[in-house]
Amino acid sequence: QSRRQADRHNKEEKLDLSKMVLEKMGLYMTLKQRFDIEVSEVEALLSQEPQALRETWTTLKSAVSAGHAMFLRMSTDAGRTELRFLVKGFQNFFAASGIARQGDADLPALVPLLTDKSWSAMLEMLAEA
Repeated sequence: QSRRQADRHNKEEKLDLSKMVLEKMGLYMTLKQRFDIEVSEVEALLSQEPQALRETWTTLKSAVSAGHAMFLRMSTDAGRTELRFLVKGFQNFFAASGIARQGDADLPALVPLLTDKSWSAMLEMLAEA
């Protein structure tokens, strides 16, 4: 039984680390008002993060490349490898989750945040977080 508890704890920890990587990606893309992010940008975002988070990114990147992470798509064009969430709702969810975990994260000023339609779905998810 203690072995099962340890396995469950490890799975939960890996899931949480994966979620943190996805939150950073979603929030970065949302702040830049983009639908894609280059692999090199993700690596730069994570360069100052703990080793465990960078290792999780390596595993996640391999899973996406192999087609096992169905909520993300990877494409390579002209030497650039980009990632994009399958639907914008996933990006909004992870951005909202990241803000809930980290705080305001360089959000725009209040008026543009509340009046620009590109923020509405993410803010709605944040209100429910």
